[in-house]
Amino acid sequence: MSRFSPVQAHKIKQPRLYYEYNEYIQLKELPNGNLEITLTDEGKEYLTDHQDSEEQNLEGMFYDMFESIMCNSSSRYTIDLGSFLNPLECHLTNAPAILTDVCMNDWGSVESYGTMWYYPNYQVVDFVRELFVRPVIFQRHK
Repeated sequence: MSRFSPVQAHKIKQPRLYYEYNEYIQLKELPNGNLEITLTDEGKEYLTDHQDSEEQNLEGMFYDMFESIMCNSSSRYTIDLGSFLNPLECHLTNAPAILTDVCMNDWGSVESYGTMWYYPNYQVVDFVRELFVRPVIFQRHK
């Protein structure tokens, strides 16, 4: 027997899951707290058209695709988490990561952040190449 009446049950608010998108990528927090990243058709086309360029690597192109999300929110993408955060706070030295609610000081250092997701297999698999085939999961930190 439920301890909530049918009238009360609809008033219980579920936590709001993180969701961002632009023309290239879709970021969706899953119920387990991890972050699913999906390339749109435009994102796949952008990477395909630009991957032969010797000037940029795939991670740099993903950063470019993420840029409009960074400009319109307090979310940030970093290719190298260890250089983005204070190394004493971060044990994931080179993992790519996405952080929400990032506050930076006048010197460009991160003072605080909300949620952090990172790609744990960064040494084995290039997550941007994996995005061509399937959505990629970034794990929630903490």
